[in-house]
Amino acid sequence: MTQLTTQTVSSVWLSSRPVAEFGVLQPSQQLDEEKLVGSLSPTQQAFAKHLAALWSGVPGSFEHRYPITKSRAWKPWKERIQPLSKGWWCLSLAQAAEHYSWPERLAPDDFASIAARLRAALAANDCIAARAACLEIFRWGGVATRPDDASLRWVEAQANERALCRSILRAVELLRPTSSHSLTAFDGTDLLMNSAMTKIYAAAVPDGIIIYDGRVGAALGLLARKWLDGIGQSVVPPDLAFRWGPNQKTPNKNVETRDPSQGAFKFDCLYKKSTAKQPHQAEVWAGLVRTASRILGEVVRLLKAEKQGAMLLSLERALFMVGFDVRYPLVTATPMAR
Repeated sequence: MTQLTTQTVSSVWLSSRPVAEFGVLQPSQQLDEEKLVGSLSPTQQAFAKHLAALWSGVPGSFEHRYPITKSRAWKPWKERIQPLSKGWWCLSLAQAAEHYSWPERLAPDDFASIAARLRAALAANDCIAARAACLEIFRWGGVATRPDDASLRWVEAQANERALCRSILRAVELLRPTSSHSLTAFDGTDLLMNSAMTKIYAAAVPDGIIIYDGRVGAALGLLARKWLDGIGQSVVPPDLAFRWGPNQKTPNKNVETRDPSQGAFKFDCLYKKSTAKQPHQAEVWAGLVRTASRILGEVVRLLKAEKQGAMLLSLERALFMVGFDVRYPLVTATPMAR
């Protein structure tokens, strides 16, 4: 990929202009759809059409289920959908989004409210408020919980240097689906990309950048594998080489549930170490965020053209739920309610 020129760098994040001038997308703003479509490969475009069909729930096109745990994350599912259920299920991607389960708090402590505070802080170049919002997002997501966590230390260091707002804006400028700039700044030091920071960037641009964590990556890998197998392909092409993140293990439960690889269809883990001649792990992850955001943005556009309402957040939530366990139909839960 082409490196950013000195002139481009200055115009994006070293400018003396107010931060708000090159700030984040607000929820009411729309992506440049024509440019977005043009940035997809033919394979990615076809995959986006497939995802749109899965969202619609064409009979027999999609089914997923798995056993759930005793985690508090399943409390909303049990309260709203299946009080006595020992398993999760869906019959379409739209239903997967409807069956979203995460212990969300009420406003002003919910993710949407915290994200709005982050965007306001970024627009005002208020690093103190931005730091507070970042820490709230970490708590919401249950990430960066240790004092020595790299993301937590990075946020604190950037805030102390009064550079947090500019650094986040610089990151999201590179991550935008319409961007074609190099992502080499995501080197684990200058800019970070991991399961904690992906939530920060998505909060800054909710209608453009998705949270790409291990579960979302696992779901994309699963759906890509099934689609590729269905059209007679035998390997994963580079433009659909999604990466996944492992589930938490215990001495009694050490089975991997989120690796979508099967047979010749191989998907790497998000935490695969890079060699000296390969892009940094954070750069690879950043590329996946941008690619997935492009593809899902196209799915939103396709569904909109068919008069079906779907937001980027809804698609992300659907993938998050599917990706909890991608072993189905090899491993199933109790029979689904119909």
